[in-house]
Amino acid sequence: MKLGDGFDMKEKEIKEVGSVNPIADFKAMVNDKKVDRVGEAIKQMQQKIEHFVKGSLNGDLYSQAIECLQLLRDTCVSEDEG
Repeated sequence: MKLGDGFDMKEKEIKEVGSVNPIADFKAMVNDKKVDRVGEAIKQMQQKIEHFVKGSLNGDLYSQAIECLQLLRDTCVSEDEG
């Protein structure tokens, strides 16, 4: 699509917390006003954190897991999720 086609990159629906940029994906899912994806985003982020911890070699992914965990905790509080 060309830029003038009315397509806005911000409108792209994110339906999965990926490994490349999990924080941005998670935020996009939580902030999606068209569909309630909070529960699914939380579940996927939990899986991503576990993947980072289990797949870490000598702790190389621990910092990324901690960043994701902090965001997950803050989001659970703000979204009133258990």
